Amino acid sequence: MKLKIFKPLISSFRRLEMSGDLILSIDLGSTGCKVVIFDGNGDTISESYRGYPLYSVRPGFAEEDPWDWWNATRENIRSALLRANIPPSNVAAISITGQSVSLGFLDEKGRPLRSSILSFMDSRAERIRAEMISQFGKMSYSEMMVFSNLKWVRENEPRTYEKIDKIIDAREFICYKLTEEISYDGCALPPERVKRFKDHIGIPDKFFGVPHYYDKPVATVSEEAQETLGLEPGTPVVVGPWDGMCNVVGSGLTKDGLAMDVAGTTEIVAASTTKKLDVVTHSHIIDGLWLVYTSDPLAIAHRWFAENLLGRQNLSGLDAYDLINLMAEKVEGQSIPIFIPTMKGEFMRPHMRGAFFGLSLDHNLNHLARSVLEGVAFHLRGTLTKIEEGGLKIDEVRVSGGGSRSRIWNQIKADVLGKTLKVMKTPETGALGAAMLAEVAIGRYKDLFEATQAMVSIKDEVRPRPEMRQKYDKIYEDYKKIYEFMGKP
Repeated sequence: MKLKIFKPLISSFRRLEMSGDLILSIDLGSTGCKVVIFDGNGDTISESYRGYPLYSVRPGFAEEDPWDWWNATRENIRSALLRANIPPSNVAAISITGQSVSLGFLDEKGRPLRSSILSFMDSRAERIRAEMISQFGKMSYSEMMVFSNLKWVRENEPRTYEKIDKIIDAREFICYKLTEEISYDGCALPPERVKRFKDHIGIPDKFFGVPHYYDKPVATVSEEAQETLGLEPGTPVVVGPWDGMCNVVGSGLTKDGLAMDVAGTTEIVAASTTKKLDVVTHSHIIDGLWLVYTSDPLAIAHRWFAENLLGRQNLSGLDAYDLINLMAEKVEGQSIPIFIPTMKGEFMRPHMRGAFFGLSLDHNLNHLARSVLEGVAFHLRGTLTKIEEGGLKIDEVRVSGGGSRSRIWNQIKADVLGKTLKVMKTPETGALGAAMLAEVAIGRYKDLFEATQAMVSIKDEVRPRPEMRQKYDKIYEDYKKIYEFMGKP
């Protein structure tokens, strides 16, 4: 995929003279890596993106090559620094976030033995996970995914398993290439819990590196990274939590009633609360807060449509995603097929698949384009409805991710939800959240509340149109019936 480099914001350069050092933030996503350079006010100085392939060698499998991650990261760092036109000494720290539990396997020389398993999209170890839950009871997401996939490799690829010296997640692999330090997430995998599972399952102690935590750097960049990437000696590297939690931080979810919708390859929906609810709640990174959180690969349908249905049809010279927006606008108010966006399944129902319903000979690609946008919006409504039925009134929905750049998609979501959407100043709230954590880790802000006040801001709001809400209310009732039918085993 061609490298994209976005122009720096002029206002950021003016502020840079006053704000001092910068944070270089790495966000290792499901289908590509972004590097964004932020100043202390949360303004973007420059950014760079490079995609990489997702492999599905068998049904239910999802894998990526760690070398693809590193090559994309390396090129993005160089490009972002070049585009920003700043000396490396202006980078106060490097922060890393990314996909959750993409398990990699290194040999004794630190080389990947096979492709990494993307647990959040991969269902190969479902049987093992069910057995482990039956044996151990309650397990965290990270514990369940790490140890079930390790057992799967031991059972199905014994030769690979015998060569494993270390296991490593995507974020930690990038940290390793930058610092030569092999670590694991000590917050998501507390060492005492790791020991319990290792002992019961029979996992060698050597598989795990040293635990790292979000409030302090893991290490500083290595001599090799200094030489090959032009980074300043002694630059600290902070590994934050997975991208979902960093999006929570970068969206400023620090009080009751705030929700976010991150429209990336994976649609991340979360809401913050000061109390545990009837729906499943998770620990927030901030003490005293809880999260209702879902993450399903829904917006990947947007990419599927662009690549598979527009690939040969797009003779306009426009970016495929811009073309989808124009196509969807052309048919507003017309009869639109209902789209179920679960083409890669849901986390709790990986067997689900997507579908278009109600197609007629009057429909064309314009109608299907709008149907995809509406289908993701209907799924979002279902998620937020469950949260509110669980006892949390949602006062505000903040949107980010690549999809938030689409004015029409934001309007469709506002109309479907009947709520005003707040569009974040930076779509890259995951990278911003990681940068905020790095600012706290190196002591420039005392805590995340102070970092939020300084770095998180909203650039726009989109209000629902009452006449469209009434129309969508009727369609949503049909959507729910079809969605439940598609969810049956």
